[in-house]
Amino acid sequence: MVSVIRRMNVLKRKLYSIRHGPGAAQLPPEISRLHFEFPMTRSLAKLGPRKFWRHYLPQLKYHNPAVPMILNRLPDTPEDPKPALLSIYLRTPTTTTTTTTTPSRKASQPQQIAEMKSATDGSSPAPPPLEDETVVTIDATKLKAKAILKQLLVKTGAKPAPGPTAQELAEKAELDAMVAQAEVDRQVQIKFREQQQLEKAALDRVKREAAEMKAAAKEM
Repeated sequence: MVSVIRRMNVLKRKLYSIRHGPGAAQLPPEISRLHFEFPMTRSLAKLGPRKFWRHYLPQLKYHNPAVPMILNRLPDTPEDPKPALLSIYLRTPTTTTTTTTTPSRKASQPQQIAEMKSATDGSSPAPPPLEDETVVTIDATKLKAKAILKQLLVKTGAKPAPGPTAQELAEKAELDAMVAQAEVDRQVQIKFREQQQLEKAALDRVKREAAEMKAAAKEM
């Protein structure tokens, strides 16, 4: 039961972070989708895109569930380094001018985009924009996660998500207090185990010395 409660508290803390973390922002309605392409590397020089993907993108998705966000992770080697690119697709005002695009193509393009899925083998590259879209691309290759997020918010005109309610703040304070108490309890347990080990070592030493004295007495 204790482990269940502990897991629930961990989940609550994660949910609070998603709701009110640095990436908690609401994209304007003209943002039709995001596409993030970055290499699967653990190089210290390219940790910014990975951190943005793991920590900030989930917060954006939580507050913008209707905006498709496609990830395309690329194999990366020192011989063939890949860039990290964040593509922002914006809807542009429609006009009454006629175009040469056939109706079937107009219908198939949104369908193809709707069917796009994230990939870990580089098979979901950024598609060309639709007729009523423009694309703004951020080169995130050498940027830190916060810098990527800042550029995204500036270029999209995103607004901060609503802050935590009084109830959420109270729950957060309670969770923080529980985490602090858990750390105190952990330190107490560590000291208790260390004391037990010291006492056991002392008892073993006494037993060993007694056995040696008994053996020496028999030899006399």
